[in-house]
Amino acid sequence: MKHSFRGLIALASSLIALILLAGCDTNTRMSTFDTKGPIAEAQLDLFMITVWVSLFIFVAGWCGVHRRHVQVS
Repeated sequence: MKHSFRGLIALASSLIALILLAGCDTNTRMSTFDTKGPIAEAQLDLFMITVWVSLFIFVAGWCGVHRRHVQVS
């Protein structure tokens, strides 16, 4: 029962992510990545630094949790 519930949660999460990502388009007028001017370029640089640091933290945290789970089992 526990495994089927986790599978259902994983499936639902994947479908929600797919639906949300389907609305992404970089060719719109309000694109974050289409900078116009020096201030917008500085803001994009700061945004990308934040994205990469956050990605590193999430991956490092996942690896730490996964390693602890493997050692306990």
